[in-house]
Amino acid sequence: TLDSFSPFILSGFEAFLYNEEEYASLYPDIYEGVRICSRTGGVNRGLNTISGRLEIFRTFYNWVVDRELSTNNPFAKYKIKQPVYGTPIYISKEERDILLNAEMPSESLSAVRDIFIFQCCIGCRVGDLLKFTKDNIIDDALEYVASKTRDNRPRTVRVPLNSIAKTILARHNDPHRVSLLPFISEQKYNVYIKKCFRAAGLNRKVTIPDTKTGKTKQVELCDYASSHMARRTFAGILYEQVQDPNLISALTGHTDASRAFARYRDVTDKLKRQTVELLE
Repeated sequence: TLDSFSPFILSGFEAFLYNEEEYASLYPDIYEGVRICSRTGGVNRGLNTISGRLEIFRTFYNWVVDRELSTNNPFAKYKIKQPVYGTPIYISKEERDILLNAEMPSESLSAVRDIFIFQCCIGCRVGDLLKFTKDNIIDDALEYVASKTRDNRPRTVRVPLNSIAKTILARHNDPHRVSLLPFISEQKYNVYIKKCFRAAGLNRKVTIPDTKTGKTKQVELCDYASSHMARRTFAGILYEQVQDPNLISALTGHTDASRAFARYRDVTDKLKRQTVELLE
């Protein structure tokens, strides 16, 4: 109940989330049908995902206490582990062009490649990309309300289309389709992006935090690529050229206090080299 939920139970719930895959194999009847409606049912989660779930749960209990539905708040004496984030990994402009010009093994992968490159040119979240229609194009610019700000402080984002984005839109123009691009499901989109990267030979090693072990690990870029890398690429390339967070956040739809956007301000190797060259 609201009154009896304790820090001890929270600790057990957190341990369950870390080891859910084991419990799913021990008690398969509990998970009958779960995986049909949720692709994460019965799968171990990383630190960042679990911290996010607990933060949502804490928000619920704050709501309960604010409305005097209970005086109990198990989170008052329970510390949620801080998410672990590494330096944002994105592709360079040269790597983007390699992907753009690479021969893809199928038409479906060519379409996914084009959608990814288009996303690199406008910097939107994949959730917004899914919803774009031709009505979002106004005077050679893409205009939309960023989804994460819609329920708080609606922010209209307007991104002028460069020549690459215009070429991709012209290539996939279909008068019988309402959506802006021939988009597939978000899950398949991420799977196919990895295949596109591998076909283009984009397999350099990158170092990422392992949220399950708390350590770092090295993986190939093609295995790490996802839809969100397109958004990071947009912000990363621009920030290398123009170190103006206000201008770039106006194009990405990040809020002023966004912790995610703050990570884009990490000094890149390119900026380091430019700085060191000042000594010559």
